Amino acid sequence: MSGGAGVSRHVRAGKAVPVLGHSLRLLRDPLGFLRRVRCLGDVVEIRLGPKRIQVVNAPDLVHQIMVVEARNFDKGSLFEKSKPFIGNGLANSSGDFHLRQRRLMQPAFHARNFPRYVEIMNEVARTKAASWRPGQILDLPHELHDVTFRTTARTLFSTDLAAPAVDELNRLFPEFLRQLPRHTFAPFPFLEKLPTPANRRFHGAIGRMRGLIHGIIDDYRKAGADHGDLLSLLLLARHPDTGAGMTDEQVHDEAVTLLAGGSETTAAMVGWIFYQLAANPSIEEGVHAELDSVLGGCPVSFGDVDRLPYTRRVLNEALRMYSLALIPRRALVDVDVAGRRHPAGTQFFISPYAMHRDQSLFTDPARFDPDRWLPARTSGADRRTFGPFGAGVHRCIGDTYAMVDMAVIVAAVAARWRLALVPGRQVKERMRGTTRPGALPMIAKSRV
Repeated sequence: MSGGAGVSRHVRAGKAVPVLGHSLRLLRDPLGFLRRVRCLGDVVEIRLGPKRIQVVNAPDLVHQIMVVEARNFDKGSLFEKSKPFIGNGLANSSGDFHLRQRRLMQPAFHARNFPRYVEIMNEVARTKAASWRPGQILDLPHELHDVTFRTTARTLFSTDLAAPAVDELNRLFPEFLRQLPRHTFAPFPFLEKLPTPANRRFHGAIGRMRGLIHGIIDDYRKAGADHGDLLSLLLLARHPDTGAGMTDEQVHDEAVTLLAGGSETTAAMVGWIFYQLAANPSIEEGVHAELDSVLGGCPVSFGDVDRLPYTRRVLNEALRMYSLALIPRRALVDVDVAGRRHPAGTQFFISPYAMHRDQSLFTDPARFDPDRWLPARTSGADRRTFGPFGAGVHRCIGDTYAMVDMAVIVAAVAARWRLALVPGRQVKERMRGTTRPGALPMIAKSRV
């Protein structure tokens, strides 16, 4: 997608509603709306209430904003609106503060820590898989969220001090994450402050989560010990130049970011993987054959992940089809995008989800095809068209963690079970950061 000589790369989306603009269309069918907007042009202007947003679709322009000129942009008003709910962690912050926090946290994701992380991943996933019974109809999103949340929580908080709080956080997080997009995309601030039952549940969950996490931080501070977990790393991290550490508030915000990112995204992707395996028996057979051959029923080790090339291609294909729905950016200075000057403060949207479904970039994009990631088919491909974890300085710090956790869960479940679709049930895509499945009941069928 790129305008030729003399062709405008900028268009305006039609069918805007007075006052609300395109807000209702985005709220009612966000994924469909983003796909339709992508077909209109390289840069498409939409309106959310009184705000004008530039939706950037062309890969070269996305690369310009996300990588080449990343310092000229911050994360924009959508992230600012979410800060009262999820804080100012890596997912929300920008500029020098973001870079400082990223440097402080980077050691937590060093390869030397992964054998311990993988041990936790295996224990939680295999325990969950062992709890199912043949013929049981599983609420798969719920089951997988329980796995990924407990895995992330145990990686973050390893001591018994946190155990009671983790159980309650696990109950609170799904409602919090379900409600968050509605508050973030509300076109008028007063809507999220109305005393409706949903708003009261949402704000009540935030208050309770905040109290629980700060309680854990306080207990760790008082204990004064290095527990060898992520929270200890956050508390002990020091800036190399100033020697300053993080405040309790900063540690809280990063803990919320890790819990949300480590549980929601991974659970959604693994759910889609098992949905696609059930819908594509030949792909399912390929995954089972590789896991049986390489692992022989044993748990995945960190070194095993590179020995599972077919499974890794399945993971990549799930990330392509169901990745981040929306990445917002805001110009900090006047910027030129596709030959047009945009003043500081201009808001931009980027949709990896819509890009990954573009037939001009991916052959037959609606088809789940792991072999599109074979080296022979990806050599010479434009790497700017595939960005499931973002790009540039804001690329997800936990990308390797997420890929390994996905592989561990798939292996733990597939060693015991085939998950079959419930006849007659349709599975719908829902936007919640990443693209997640709605109701996804699946039948557990024993492989052993």
